[in-house]
Amino acid sequence: MSLETAQQRGDEAVKGILSAVESLMQRASERLASEVAGLDTDRLGNILATADNVNRIPSIMDRMTSQLFDDTYVRSVTKFVKELDQVSLSVSESLQQFGAPPQVMGAVARKTKAQVASVLLSPQSFRGLLGQINNQLTIGVATGAPITDVVQGVTEAVKTSKIDTQAHAQVSSAPTILQRSQTAAAAQHAGIVFYRFQGRNIDTTRKWCKERAGKVWHIEEIREWGRAAESGEATWDGMVQGTNEHTIMVYLGGWYGSRESCRHVLVPVLPSRVPEEDMMRMREKGLVK
Repeated sequence: MSLETAQQRGDEAVKGILSAVESLMQRASERLASEVAGLDTDRLGNILATADNVNRIPSIMDRMTSQLFDDTYVRSVTKFVKELDQVSLSVSESLQQFGAPPQVMGAVARKTKAQVASVLLSPQSFRGLLGQINNQLTIGVATGAPITDVVQGVTEAVKTSKIDTQAHAQVSSAPTILQRSQTAAAAQHAGIVFYRFQGRNIDTTRKWCKERAGKVWHIEEIREWGRAAESGEATWDGMVQGTNEHTIMVYLGGWYGSRESCRHVLVPVLPSRVPEEDMMRMREKGLVK
């Protein structure tokens, strides 16, 4: 197993869960259509602007919220969490040779899985969607709109909606953050000193990452990146707020695309595998003899 394998598994897992979110939206739109069709209308099919119809909106929203996460979706979330276990296993096996403590690796994995499951199963992660539905229903009733227009409007809103932006970023970044957090924990407890800044460059790869990619870095060099970010001496496109000498191991370059995580990872390297040119740089800084 390798950290590269962990990253590949994580990317595939993210694709799967985001696809499950899209499917959930489609099913939710079908349920919502039947709910809206129950509003009172006149003989021409226009929604009656009555107190009864207005008072039905909260009930529709409550049912929509309570029934949003159906069994199919919950199974998809469960599968995603299990796939994070496989990511964690790949990372743990890769770090065993460096003396990474399995108890700490397991604790990091459990915390990450609990956080991402909470996000995926929280109505707050879909607050934008629920807000749109509530607004369209309220406007439709208040203006006496044709019920067919309202049904079409709210169902389209559901089908085209996605998980909240912040929640999307957390879910998309979960495998990478898990991998980096376990690596950071291993560094703390096992005393790993050398790391290769590794990852496949893409069109949006930023200068900060390009300058570091492929090279092996001493832990103190990495921490210095974080200290410079915290002090304001250094900044870069996509840098995550809160980057410091401790969080740099997890945040690294910051975001890529719509995610709050760049594609690069820190891969532990044995002293015998450190390229001479990188070792020379470290000697000049007094980090190694």
